[in-house]
Amino acid sequence: KVILTLSYDIPIPFDATVFKPEFPPSPGLVWYGGVLQQVIEPWEEAKVTWNVQPKTTEVNQVFIPPFIRNVNIIDIDVTRFFLPVNETAVATPNYGMLFRLWPEEKFPGFRFASSDFGEPVMRPRLKIFYSLP
Repeated sequence: KVILTLSYDIPIPFDATVFKPEFPPSPGLVWYGGVLQQVIEPWEEAKVTWNVQPKTTEVNQVFIPPFIRNVNIIDIDVTRFFLPVNETAVATPNYGMLFRLWPEEKFPGFRFASSDFGEPVMRPRLKIFYSLP
């Protein structure tokens, strides 16, 4: 099991008029939040911009609900990036994860600390749980 923890400094109050709380999204439902997608080509941090992003795949994507609680931490199960769910995913190159808004043109956004954040405890964390034979 692999868990990604994202933090932010000040909780943003939940607004039911903007966010759609059904999760996971049902077919045909307009769902707002974020998504992590598997990057399928090499990329360099200094060269990625809003207009220049590495290619991704939807095969193993993980939807992220908006921060709907008045807390400043969210844990996301990203195991499927490391233990793919099917044979197609096994053959897909893996160069990391890309976070994007869903849908990009309508969702008001997320706010969380990056790996450069001043307080190390607020930076993203990846916890890997495993068992020995």
